[in-house]
Parts: sequence; C-alpha cells; structure tokens
Amino acid sequence: MRLKAREQRSSEPWDQASENIHQAFSFVERVIDYPAILDELPDKAMLAGRDLIHRGHEFNLIAAREEGASEWVARPIRYTLTLDAPYLQRPLVEEPSGGADPVALTRLFSATAETADAAFDDLTALLRIAVDGALRVDDGEPADHRG
Repeated sequence: MRLKAREQRSSEPWDQASENIHQAFSFVERVIDYPAILDELPDKAMLAGRDLIHRGHEFNLIAAREEGASEWVARPIRYTLTLDAPYLQRPLVEEPSGGADPVALTRLFSATAETADAAFDDLTALLRIAVDGALRVDDGEPADHRG
C-alpha cells in the first residue's frame, strides 16, 4: 500500500519520509480499531490522509484512488471528541450508532474529486455542515459548550 504525503510542505526527503511513516502507522492504528474500514477501501489503492478538527469534533480522513482510476474518494475513518467539544443536539447521521461509529461515517460521508486535496476539501465542507447542524438547538442557535 502506498501512502501519499498529506501536504508537500518541505522539499526535504527526510521530512516527506517521516510524514509517510507517520501516516502509515496512523492508518494501521485505525484499521486495528475498526477492521471493517478495509471493506470500504479498494484493493491496491494509493492512499492519502488528513485530519479535521471542527468545534472540538475530530475526524481522521483518508482518500483512496484505485489503481488506474482518475479520481480520489475521501472518507472519514475515525471520529473522536476533544475535551472542550460541545455535545451534539442530534446525531451526525440517522444510524443506531448516532454516527460516532467511523464505519457508519465512512459509508455515509464521502467526496470524489480529481485530486486527494480537492476530495478532502469537499469532504471537510460536508462534515463541517453535519457538525454545525447537529450542534444547533431548536431555535437555530449553536450549542457553545458542554452541558
């Protein structure tokens, strides 16, 4: 499995290799926690990773491009909360798990584009909308804090 660097910020080969190694270990940790994620990813795919933290809700994202395909498909593969994350007023998705199960999120949220970065940008926009919508209370105002 080949991993694409998250962003090519440095021209130093060591920095790029270090980032690739970090992403590989991070991906393996996610697969160990949720092996069903592998069912959602194509075989022999090139992978890229990115993280999103929005209002304390943290998503680890992965984009995959099948061998010979021209488009990348980005999906969330982990969902966690930071300590200061506001409680959701309703689930992210209408699933028994409430959308906290990354496999459910992987199946229900995705974005496709010609580049991994463009797919990540589109997916990030979708997830931000979902979190913002789930934080809103009946009068349309966002919940600002826990409790």
